[in-house]
Amino acid sequence: MIGKLAEIRKRIKHFDIVAITETWAHDQISDTELEVDGFSIFRADRKDRAGGGVLLYVKSTLTAQAFDKFSDICFEENIWCTLNLEKTKLLIGVCYRSPTSSDVNNNRLLSVLDRAVREVDCAGTKKMHLLLMGDFNFQKSL
Repeated sequence: MIGKLAEIRKRIKHFDIVAITETWAHDQISDTELEVDGFSIFRADRKDRAGGGVLLYVKSTLTAQAFDKFSDICFEENIWCTLNLEKTKLLIGVCYRSPTSSDVNNNRLLSVLDRAVREVDCAGTKKMHLLLMGDFNFQKSL
């Protein structure tokens, strides 16, 4: 992603929400290096090896807040935020499932997705919607 930042900055101007998977970002790359003018940034880097990672850009005119209610599940690469809109709330998630994901990690992904759906279903008086994006590397069986 670092080598493509100029192109990313140019292309996302026309969007309100942009998700990127396989960012290859790590803790030595600061948020300021990944910033795009006019956007808030949310990111989750892969911790134990190179590659992976997810990033979410949300237009600054939208009020986005980090949402970490699923962090206890320990699914490797996902990031969430909420947007308060006029009549509703939007829960936004970006997930990356590696093609070599373990069964344990796959089950964690399913747990995250289950909790996200429950969060939307139990939103109470203010209606909530879910926007889920990502790369799930689905492999159909033969």
